[in-house]
Amino acid sequence: MKFGYARESTFAQDLTVQNEELKKEGCEVIFEEKVTGTKTGRSNFEKLLEKLQEGDTLVVTKQDRLALNTKRVLKLLRVFLKRM
Repeated sequence: MKFGYARESTFAQDLTVQNEELKKEGCEVIFEEKVTGTKTGRSNFEKLLEKLQEGDTLVVTKQDRLALNTKRVLKLLRVFLKRM
């Protein structure tokens, strides 16, 4: 399954553009979040991680929507690899 993740940092921002891009990429399910990337407790992102299975695809419109720095991206990759 192809999952999308859209995140905006403030409530004043809009998720429309990200959602449109994710739909164009063929995402079947899109999880949304309006929370700063510096927060570790992103509840919808945690729900998304629980849904991901081997063979699934996770799509984000920009790397910083997933994680704000390389260290966090690598941590997520380790989580994904442990599940395989």
